[in-house]
Amino acid sequence: MQYRSNWQKIGIKENHGKENLDNDKGIVEFRLSSSTSNSNADRSRLTILIHKLPSQNIIVNLFGFFDKTACQKILLEGFVLSHVTTLLTKLPNFYLIKSESGEITLADNTPAHKLVYEYREQEQKNIPIKGMEILTVKNDTGYIFRYIAEEPKYLVYLPVVQEITNSVEITR
Repeated sequence: MQYRSNWQKIGIKENHGKENLDNDKGIVEFRLSSSTSNSNADRSRLTILIHKLPSQNIIVNLFGFFDKTACQKILLEGFVLSHVTTLLTKLPNFYLIKSESGEITLADNTPAHKLVYEYREQEQKNIPIKGMEILTVKNDTGYIFRYIAEEPKYLVYLPVVQEITNSVEITR
């Protein structure tokens, strides 16, 4: 994975708080360096999380025996459905803007699914928060690339975030 030097790589503690939806385990977080950011209150960030998928049932295992690609597609779509349900229940005033699959892949050609959404946190002066998540599955692990920013700043940092996510190769 490649990232720009003005984005700071931050390790994530085990208990990451309310941003840790559905027991996802954070791997790393990137934030704009405070020297580059106009404000220390800039909440824009890209977080990479892993999600241990439930045990595969016999039908999915059977598909995997004959067609590994079909098996990965089934796992990805199930993961996306489960994750969207979690977002709906955990984020206040959640609104799904876009859900795309098919043409989205990581640098290593791993299929992915992109979600774009908005929500509003009451304690943050009701400023809309916009998010983009790219979900993918490799073997029995789901990966989430979560970009969150206040709505006015979302488009400003989006090209940099896309540059980072486009460089991802999952090696495990």
